[in-house]
Amino acid sequence: MGNAFLEHHESWKAQHSENSFGFTMLKASVGIIQFRVLDQTPTSRILHFKSVGNRPVICPGEGCIFCDRGDEKTTQHYLNVVDRADDKVKVLVYSAAASNEIARLIQEIAKSSNSAEFNHPTKYDIRLERTGTGKKDTRYDATATKKAFSPDAYTVFDINSKLVPMSVEEQKKNQGKRDTPSASISGRGLQSWKGDPPSQSVAAPEVKTVIEDDDKGDI
Repeated sequence: MGNAFLEHHESWKAQHSENSFGFTMLKASVGIIQFRVLDQTPTSRILHFKSVGNRPVICPGEGCIFCDRGDEKTTQHYLNVVDRADDKVKVLVYSAAASNEIARLIQEIAKSSNSAEFNHPTKYDIRLERTGTGKKDTRYDATATKKAFSPDAYTVFDINSKLVPMSVEEQKKNQGKRDTPSASISGRGLQSWKGDPPSQSVAAPEVKTVIEDDDKGDI
């Protein structure tokens, strides 16, 4: 006999493994993720998270109605990566704070290695550890790990084709659909998180720059 609860759970996970832009995401949640970068450069966008309900809206830039009325906005970066947890291609979605730490690691490795083998993050795995969930206590710790890799075995997402800004005309149709905070349940503070990722505005943490061998037989 089937379990309706678990069937719904698995169905929901399958349907929502992709975000609203249509690609499978990898997020820097609390804990450690390890990945290999596939792109030469990140794709970056400015988003409005509270302008149209729960829907993240990509800012069109000049003429943006949401910017003109002072809506909150945040920068997010996107990279095709191989998630080492399951060896699948995903799009790493990360904040400005995480970007600072990844960039610092790359710079330190490029300086210390003095070798073309490590002049780009496509040449090694990155382990990114996140601690904390709030704006004041979130910290990132990035390290690099040597691991054998064959990039030709993977197919990347066309990120630019997915991250299309909302047109000003569509903004006009949706400008009255602002998000509003969820009410607490029974006064116990159980709320739905909406808006900017909690990791967006955090102090730059220290970063490790040690390149470790992940296993025997690697490059």
